[in-house]
Amino acid sequence: MSPDLSSDPMPLEKYRPYLLVLARGQWQEWFQSRVDPEDLVQKTLVEAHDKWSRFKGGEVELAAWLRKILHNNLIDLVRAQKRVRRDPAKETSLEASIEDSASRIDRWLAADQSTPSQRAVKNEQLCMLSKGP
Repeated sequence: MSPDLSSDPMPLEKYRPYLLVLARGQWQEWFQSRVDPEDLVQKTLVEAHDKWSRFKGGEVELAAWLRKILHNNLIDLVRAQKRVRRDPAKETSLEASIEDSASRIDRWLAADQSTPSQRAVKNEQLCMLSKGP
């Protein structure tokens, strides 16, 4: 028999501390700074609430069901973090990248060994590059 939602408006909420302990136990150091375990638990509880009509069982089954949802959400999180995992040392701001690119273009256009006709050709090439395909 499933726990009664009508007698307890927040039957899932009492599982929050339990799920938080489980989430913290599985937490990976490399994504700690990007995601909080409490966010994962909140997502798990919301998902369980949304799927409540499909749940059949008692307290023991409910705990197992919540663990499974938490586990699936953790797997999804790890996969998502691995897709977007970046090396912060290699990250640069967009402004710095634009400034660096502009500086290289300026140096390329103003190279001392260029003749006026070579600079004109470079300017034409630059215009074609800026227009795109």
